[in-house]
Amino acid sequence: MISIIIPIYNVADYILDCLNSVLSQEYSDIEVILVNDCTPDSSMEIAMNFIPLLQEKFRVQIINHKQNQGLSAARNSGVRVATGEWLYFLDSDDEISPNAMCLFADAITDYPNADFYIGAMQPIGGNTNCRLTSRRYIQGNAHIQKDYLLGKWYEMACNKVISKNFFLSNNLWFKEGLIHEDQLFSFQLATTAHSMTVVNEITYFYKIRNSGSITSTKKSKSYEAYFIILNEMVKYLYEKQRKNRLVYEYELTLRFVYSFLLNICGNQILNRDEATLYIKKIDVLWKSVSIKKRIMPLKIFYKYCVLLLPLRMRFKLLAWHYNQILHS
Repeated sequence: MISIIIPIYNVADYILDCLNSVLSQEYSDIEVILVNDCTPDSSMEIAMNFIPLLQEKFRVQIINHKQNQGLSAARNSGVRVATGEWLYFLDSDDEISPNAMCLFADAITDYPNADFYIGAMQPIGGNTNCRLTSRRYIQGNAHIQKDYLLGKWYEMACNKVISKNFFLSNNLWFKEGLIHEDQLFSFQLATTAHSMTVVNEITYFYKIRNSGSITSTKKSKSYEAYFIILNEMVKYLYEKQRKNRLVYEYELTLRFVYSFLLNICGNQILNRDEATLYIKKIDVLWKSVSIKKRIMPLKIFYKYCVLLLPLRMRFKLLAWHYNQILHS
């Protein structure tokens, strides 16, 4: 059975379409878990009116948080009560294709030993990268990591069917209280899984909501969140090293710093002084990690890319240098 976990918060305009897409599933061995994260709008009322239809077809569970705890906590609550062998996270403002669970069930039948299965995703209303170019079946953690580093599978936690036993055994709980929690989760998934299967058909429709202009305060909070996640990644890598597991520490750390710096490069709000401050913070974190010597000179290279070069040239040089390292 596949447990579909749907956190609900402030999605009154979207929840009905989301639940309709679940109801339309051609596959029936499904458990639907709705997690009300203390939503302030009418989302839950709409959902409650729809639940009888879901109950005619699937097992349904409802969890009510007493206070708003955030997306990570809502997902974790769903995992705790899930009775299915497989976990699937669906955001309540998105939709899934009618044959989504059928496609995943077929993949499970064809490749029963995979730790997780990932489907193709179609963004709606934006330009988010949801690329999925990994081959059908990947075995070996090194290969899964390499595809993750090269961006061959997306970081979002949604649209992945994950073995519950694998999730629990590897302590893959979502870090609560974080922004960008999906990046940390996918990082842990990439450094833990030993087999994955790709479903190349579109199974998920990712709706991108435009919230208007973004203030520098929000940007600043977003960057601070990246530093928190980077610290969590470093701690996670050290823990895996302590257990003598093979981890490409230098590649993984570089990959995140690379992404972080691209965000700074593309940001039109940060001035040079602000960018310099963030670079200094990166240096502090960088020195705390044992990275191969051939990577260390990149600190100076990155500083010049971020602070001195024209924007287009920054992107080209960063991308070139990153790919040179990954393919070396």
